[in-house]
Amino acid sequence: TYPFPYLVTCQRIFQLLDLQRDDIFLDIGSGIANTVLQAAFTVGCVSRGIEVVKDRHNIGVNIKEKMMSMYHSTNSKDGSNGTKVCSFSILPHTGI
Repeated sequence: TYPFPYLVTCQRIFQLLDLQRDDIFLDIGSGIANTVLQAAFTVGCVSRGIEVVKDRHNIGVNIKEKMMSMYHSTNSKDGSNGTKVCSFSILPHTGI
């Protein structure tokens, strides 16, 4: 788990990049996908992560699944609450 200052720093970077909902965020070396998830859920943009270390990749996929489950359990399926269903992926591990 990353400390609060990391999350604030990421948000500041997103602001400096002027990251918008219609942008695509790419994190190369995404680790367990914390930044990928944060961009997707806080900015609402399409967010992609690439990680070559298999264990980190697998943890990121697990976190993604849990986050999506939580997201869908708190938001209506038809988006009637005005939120955009976030779009993010963790690209398949290549076996490196």
